[in-house]
Amino acid sequence: GPDKAVALTSGMSTTGRICPRGDKDFFRIDVPAGQPLVDVAASFPMATTRIDLEVRLYEADGKTAVEGAEVSDTVPDDGKSVVNTTLRVPKAGTYVVVVRDANDDEVDNGNDYVLQLTTAADPDTHEPNDAANGAKVPDGAPGWIASRGDVDLYKVTAAGAGALVQLQIENPESSKLELRWRLQDAKGTSLVDGAVAPSAKLFETLRPVPAAGDYFIAISLPPDLAPTRRPDAGYRV
Repeated sequence: GPDKAVALTSGMSTTGRICPRGDKDFFRIDVPAGQPLVDVAASFPMATTRIDLEVRLYEADGKTAVEGAEVSDTVPDDGKSVVNTTLRVPKAGTYVVVVRDANDDEVDNGNDYVLQLTTAADPDTHEPNDAANGAKVPDGAPGWIASRGDVDLYKVTAAGAGALVQLQIENPESSKLELRWRLQDAKGTSLVDGAVAPSAKLFETLRPVPAAGDYFIAISLPPDLAPTRRPDAGYRV
């Protein structure tokens, strides 16, 4: 249980085994201030397996789940079971990490998984900007979708009904990632959305809004794409 969680340091690799059925392995990691990202890598590198790995982060009590901080093998039942993504924690502190079979219905008596957790800084200076009260005014500085489920919000203010919002997004070819964008009102209702493929050409569009007030441009990744903080993957709004 959480009280017996194995302490890990950032970048350290460890092994575990999902056995017996329903087994949960508990680990503990300290996330320092200024490094809210946790890179999670888990797999069975030396063998095939029936396990579909799931990794989930909890607060220090081992019971309170960190919102959005969970990931499962994206290709279940292929015998490989690979988890590789970046999760975000809300504040510095100690977190409990639980590794299990996603459905608690498989067991592997003979093979170990390898787990590595690495904390990192977020290069996106706009963060935290996942909610309307943290939305930033577009400034042309680079942003990154650096963690699983990350949505970056930018605020624009319309003077009146029918005002046009000019949206410009730079998504460089080097990003190799399609971006999703959405124009939404203060209640989060989507007015229009679209996609921006990586390109040397600036994406531009003009969209009318129905009334005066604040509106938000939301930038995200398709759910099947892994987040990244590669320097050449930064976008600009």
